[in-house]
Amino acid sequence: MRNKQEYPKFMHHISRRARLVQSAAEQEMLGSEWAESPIVHGVVTHPSLEQIEEMEDQAEEEFDLSTMTKAQLIAFARKRDIAVNAGLKKDEILRVIEETLEARLG
Repeated sequence: MRNKQEYPKFMHHISRRARLVQSAAEQEMLGSEWAESPIVHGVVTHPSLEQIEEMEDQAEEEFDLSTMTKAQLIAFARKRDIAVNAGLKKDEILRVIEETLEARLG
């Protein structure tokens, strides 16, 4: 049986990069905001089957682009790496998004 090496190990913070500590004293100096696992801060590194299925369900949800405001359409496009000119009218932005999505689906 393999013995688990206690140090060095990474410590995780909610808003900072992980830090490698070499000893219990160094770990203690970090304070209580640091944890041995990112899951403590709600970071999912290996999603469960249930989480994967939930993400798939969300991805399958259809978006009613026609009900979105111009600002929502621009945000939608940016999240999906679709280049749109914010100076365009809402219906023109909608057309660009729809054409791009159709082209990607092939």
